[in-house]
Amino acid sequence: MKGVCVLFSQTDVIGNTSKKIAKKITLKNIHWKYLLSHWIITLLLAPFLVQLLMYLTRNNASQIVGLIEVYPITLIVSILFSLPTYIIYGFIDYLCIKNNVEIKTNKWILISIALIGILITFLTIFKTKDLEITIGYFLTSLIVGVILRLK
Repeated sequence: MKGVCVLFSQTDVIGNTSKKIAKKITLKNIHWKYLLSHWIITLLLAPFLVQLLMYLTRNNASQIVGLIEVYPITLIVSILFSLPTYIIYGFIDYLCIKNNVEIKTNKWILISIALIGILITFLTIFKTKDLEITIGYFLTSLIVGVILRLK
């Protein structure tokens, strides 16, 4: 896929527009390491936080499913249902790069997109009554997103 050529003006100290500078935006420019790390680490760690939250909030231990038994299924389902969010996540990163958004602002935009995606997925698609699941994935994504470096 060929890159998109974006033109913007460079302004000198006096404020005069001097020349056009071409900036090539390609798929290589997207922060793939951050995006994929955020996604994969969230999906790998969130089920453990969910189990911990369920253990702390539920009185009946029989209501807590053994994570070892359902972990592979949980990962597969998590990947499938999070794909739309992370496609949007990558596209938003592309737009931020294209529009020269500051790196810190870009990072918080990406974290916000991931969190909104988690909320939409759990509250609309699954219509979950288990708040621990939503909170577990939400907190994991937030913490991982903040810890990872976007560069």
